[in-house]
Amino acid sequence: MQRQPHVRHGRMTDPSEARDRVRLWRERWAPYAGRWGLWAIEPRAGGPVAGSILLKPLPGRDGVTLTEDIEVGWHLHPDAQGNGCATEAARAVLEREFATGTPRVYAVVMAGNDASMAVARRLRERVMFAEVVTSRRR
Repeated sequence: MQRQPHVRHGRMTDPSEARDRVRLWRERWAPYAGRWGLWAIEPRAGGPVAGSILLKPLPGRDGVTLTEDIEVGWHLHPDAQGNGCATEAARAVLEREFATGTPRVYAVVMAGNDASMAVARRLRERVMFAEVVTSRRR
């Protein structure tokens, strides 16, 4: 999935990095007892993993210190898009997070990512979303 050009931005592209990345994610989110983290999205019908769903505190202005603002996000392989996997997975983690008393959750979507914007719109009854425009250096 990470080899897809539209998913690759800021993500690993070499499968050999996966073991280290998973270890780092586990270490980072272990103190939160499963409340926040990154999980695989497995299709109900079986088959390969469709992508991932994340729920985590947004970083503060320094880019490191965690805030009380919570983000939900998703990454799907193109072959898994359009069948509701991201929406269903997001609703599941959101339901659990709202049960803790969190008043709102944010979805931060890159400009031009129409598929993710569509998911965010389907979740808008519970999620604040922002379209982020970035400039690329040449």
